[in-house]
Amino acid sequence: MSFTFWDQTEGLVQGETSQTAVIAINDLNLDLTDGNKPESKILPFYWKNKNDNSLYENSKNNGHIELENDLTDDIFKDSSGLYDKDPKVSGKITFRGKAFDDVRLSSLWMQFEGINDNLECVAEFDTQTSTWNLSSKTMDADGWEVKVLTDSENAFFNQSGHQVEWILSVDTEKISGSAALDKKFIFVSKDHNSNESVNDEYKADVVPYIAS
Repeated sequence: MSFTFWDQTEGLVQGETSQTAVIAINDLNLDLTDGNKPESKILPFYWKNKNDNSLYENSKNNGHIELENDLTDDIFKDSSGLYDKDPKVSGKITFRGKAFDDVRLSSLWMQFEGINDNLECVAEFDTQTSTWNLSSKTMDADGWEVKVLTDSENAFFNQSGHQVEWILSVDTEKISGSAALDKKFIFVSKDHNSNESVNDEYKADVVPYIAS
């Protein structure tokens, strides 16, 4: 493959009589198929303050979380079950995370064991409007709801790729039984070429609701 560049000099015709330079390129490989998988990341539960935490609507009235770092080694030392280091949750809680693709994201998927049995699409990107069409599921009727943040500090859609932050809230009271241990929350993103991210997982123990 080669490229020709023509000089523009007074008295000469560019492209005909002006000076030229030719660049020849050897061993050029064009990658016409996007085979790169998108990336999904679930962030750990956290408590920054009463207005910024992992409870639904930041309210202690909605739920309760015992964070991993608050679980002492002398008691929570098992590899699974109630006495492992999984966070202990009850009531309505909020998962947060990010999704990224080097070209364009197309859809976001989630599963929380006990809430839905299989991966479920929670948002699809509309290329005509450059907006996200969100699932119509609601907290009251279905036990979960989703938001996609496109105007946050870490969200972008440009030559560097496509990244969004998401918020997915669930009502653990929708899970049958007084306790449900080692429940996995799974999040997956897909890109414009149907490449699928490696499942990101986060486990929690759902325990009886603690109001205070």
